[in-house]
Amino acid sequence: MARTAPYNAWVNMKQACNHKTHQAFDAAGAKGLGYVATWSTFEGFWLSMRATWQPGAKLCRYDTNLSYYKANCYWKPPAGKRPRKEDRNNKYGVQGIARYVDVAGYVSWMYRHTVDGVRVAKVFSWNAYGEHKAFMLALEYIASLEK
Repeated sequence: MARTAPYNAWVNMKQACNHKTHQAFDAAGAKGLGYVATWSTFEGFWLSMRATWQPGAKLCRYDTNLSYYKANCYWKPPAGKRPRKEDRNNKYGVQGIARYVDVAGYVSWMYRHTVDGVRVAKVFSWNAYGEHKAFMLALEYIASLEK
């Protein structure tokens, strides 16, 4: 989990608000800015921001004179990419990821995508990794595909 880009963005956001030695402290903490209470945990942050995240995106604020919260933050996509729109029908926040239960009752996150016209599915087991870690592994897999 600690090696994922969204987790690192969350850590940097917190450090910019709380640690005087952080390079972005002047833009946040020195102004007395912080983040909403639900963002004190990664889970709270991720539940708010996961719907529009994409590999290579950076966490930014619309108004740098305001604190970090969902309505003031967005993921700035890498050069040449369009920002992702929030899909209200997508229950899990990342396009292509779905909860999957096989015939034996094992629960997994499944990521489906197309490679050279062939539909490919990659499965990350809740039983092997736990729900949260399996989700983060799926995100790392998606990021590796876009490199």
